[in-house]
Amino acid sequence: MDPRIHDALTRCIHAINLDNAFGYYPSDEQKAQLDALAVEIQPLMEALAAQPYTGKGLGCGYLGHRGYRTPWADMMYRLRGSRGSHGLNWKDRIEVLFDTAGLGATEMLAWTLQVEDEILRDHLLLHIAADLALEGEMARVEQEITPRLQPDMAYRADRVLLMEYARRGDADAFLRKHKKASQRQERHTLVDARNLLVEQVAAQQGIDAALRLCDEAKGFGDSYRATAMRSYADTASVQAMRTWIDAHPALFASTPGLEEELLVRAYAKGPRTDNGEDAFDELFARVDALDKSLRAGDARLRDALLLDLGMAVGPGPRRLLCRKKIGNASIKRELDSP
Repeated sequence: MDPRIHDALTRCIHAINLDNAFGYYPSDEQKAQLDALAVEIQPLMEALAAQPYTGKGLGCGYLGHRGYRTPWADMMYRLRGSRGSHGLNWKDRIEVLFDTAGLGATEMLAWTLQVEDEILRDHLLLHIAADLALEGEMARVEQEITPRLQPDMAYRADRVLLMEYARRGDADAFLRKHKKASQRQERHTLVDARNLLVEQVAAQQGIDAALRLCDEAKGFGDSYRATAMRSYADTASVQAMRTWIDAHPALFASTPGLEEELLVRAYAKGPRTDNGEDAFDELFARVDALDKSLRAGDARLRDALLLDLGMAVGPGPRRLLCRKKIGNASIKRELDSP
């Protein structure tokens, strides 16, 4: 390991442990001591940020929305010029130093176990869990990381594994872990992981496999079927999407507006046909006729689809026609720019 990184990690852990010893209400003198440590380490962080990146490219933190991790460059940009001496600032520095040095899980764990603050130690353990999951070392997460987490944080290691199984489209492994994982905490992360799994299964195995998953797996249902169909629409032509919809009428009987949403997605994102056929007029008429009470989040579904249609056709009379029909002023302005 680069001696500078070794020294920086030692300083960061010393700062965390000092902050932990000071407690919630450090004196002005103690705050000044922590601030001085942050000032001392900053030149090294600046020097490392200026060097070519040689880490593993796995990112920092644990797996968040759709398996996202903060890239090294973004984390370094955040830390450059930062003299923050709060515990989370030191935790961020340690994560980026781990990544800069390309440390393996065993080395990272040895450093992490020196951290006395239980919350920050758990965050660093989850960073290691994410590295292991991305490298396919799922068993090590359960054997080496989960037992070391505080009881009220152990579920997050399961979330890391679920998100990575979902990202890989590994339905069997996901469902095995999902069955054993706690369902109570942070339910939104479970919903996020399920949606990602359905999308990946649809992309890798086709929409029929994704719909079977939704029908057969506990915890999945109508909203996830819509996710599977949206994923398919993103890669299908309008004609292919229309044909599929016509073959599955029962799926749309109780979901008004979903057919139009899928067709507009196919028009906006899927491949265009080579036969010269353009579905704009048909789609515009169908969207314009939608019930204005249907919602898409905080907006009317009709307005949202007119926006998507207008963006898809590009500047010109058709975009202006979509703009004219949108009721929401802020959404309408999205089509003002060329």
